[in-house]
Amino acid sequence: MPPRDMNGTTSQHPLSDYVQAYLERTELSARQLARQCVDPQTGHRLLHTYLSALAANEVPRVPDMWRLRALAAGMATDASVRDDSDYRRRLEEIKKVAAIQWLDLGDVLRVDTGGGTWVTVNVPAGLSERRRQRLIKWAEDMARELDQED
Repeated sequence: MPPRDMNGTTSQHPLSDYVQAYLERTELSARQLARQCVDPQTGHRLLHTYLSALAANEVPRVPDMWRLRALAAGMATDASVRDDSDYRRRLEEIKKVAAIQWLDLGDVLRVDTGGGTWVTVNVPAGLSERRRQRLIKWAEDMARELDQED
């Protein structure tokens, strides 16, 4: 289902909501979170002003991938342990909600092919739960077939 805001309604800016909820839940300021947000590939750091703008839904265009990786790294940071699986999970979630927010994709379904790649399907708004489940099954079948071709 599409991401929901705190009132249970479909969110039109799910990445902004995700960042805001994280800041509230962890009681971190944007400045504190920014210190942790370093892209593991480039070493670029997010600025606290960017995080504040993102949380307030004031970023006008889709963030660059390095920004999404830095955000995921910052949210996955633990002072005692660097959990790579938490980073990867957060990055996938952040990419999904960014696509929904800036590309107007609605609900995005991602199905793992098992080979390290995914099939991504835009789920049209207004599908009944039965039709949504049928679409999910088709995507899973397609992913399995793609994984078996070779």
